[in-house]
Amino acid sequence: MKKLISFALILCLALPLAAAAGQSNSSASDWSAVQSVPLGDKLSVKLKDGKKVEGRLRAATDTTLTLDRGNKSSVFDRNSIAKVHRYVSNSVGKSIGKSTAIGAGVGFGAGAGLGLAAGQYEDIETASLVGIFGAIGAGVGAAIGALVGAASATGRKKLLIYEVK
Repeated sequence: MKKLISFALILCLALPLAAAAGQSNSSASDWSAVQSVPLGDKLSVKLKDGKKVEGRLRAATDTTLTLDRGNKSSVFDRNSIAKVHRYVSNSVGKSIGKSTAIGAGVGFGAGAGLGLAAGQYEDIETASLVGIFGAIGAGVGAAIGALVGAASATGRKKLLIYEVK
């Protein structure tokens, strides 16, 4: 029984890590991603010579990218661009959901570990203690995770949409 509980504990802790490792941006070399950005969205462009430029998208053709930077526009040849990042708002719901799941998993693991360490208590078996402590830990961890997710979801993040490889 202890082996089964240990395996479940390790599995709960490893799932969020495996999901994060599987995420990648495989279409970052496709220029059409730049062309599909709505006009007016904020972009960050890194040129092949190392310069970084930020501005709002004015136009994106097959060969050029035009950014509005204050009162002036800058036109960049596609061949001179190394990377393009798009600024996007953080999704509050997604951030809260991920943080809640991670918090619940960590809380369950900590609670189950306490239940295992406590052993038998009066008439309660170890497996029951693991379940009780695990459930309590999952609830507390989920609540803390939701709060952390809500706090960290404010602002904007840079999303890589194009990169020359």
